[in-house]
Amino acid sequence: MIGAALGATEEHPRSIVSGIGSGFLSDVGDLISLQKPPDDDLLSRYLQKHWLFRRRHNSDLLDGTTRYKSSHIAWTLAIVVIVLAAILFVGAVVSLYFVAQPKAKLALVAVYTLIFAISVASCTNAQKAEVFATTPAYAAVLVVFVSGDLGGTKTEQCLIQLDGGIFKVVNCPS
Repeated sequence: MIGAALGATEEHPRSIVSGIGSGFLSDVGDLISLQKPPDDDLLSRYLQKHWLFRRRHNSDLLDGTTRYKSSHIAWTLAIVVIVLAAILFVGAVVSLYFVAQPKAKLALVAVYTLIFAISVASCTNAQKAEVFATTPAYAAVLVVFVSGDLGGTKTEQCLIQLDGGIFKVVNCPS
């Protein structure tokens, strides 16, 4: 009854917005959905801002509105993250396997751990606590690899007994 009192009928309901603003919502091209993107990490935001395959549908130079498929960014992000993870794990293991000097190994563990922490913080939605939890776990895996004898020693070690019940570890004879 209130609408009828304001001059609205069932066929022509009266708009809540009147005056100059009454036509603003009639153009479908002006309407967009404001939704938080599923990936809101630094790398996703960078790709969204600098995506090469954006299209402009307006000739107005002052209008910075562009369109792109978010699924393309999601696929690109997935590929980048997979390649980065493979490099961080396989690259670390291979480089640590071929380096013989302990100081160089320690430096490599530090560098790979730093790169891992930066990549987790920038490529995922991980909170600070999750970055602090995953980084030492990654470093621990690298330290176990470095401290283990995964390559095998070139010479076998033998335990021999000397006079007086003393044992000594020596290289086994060939």
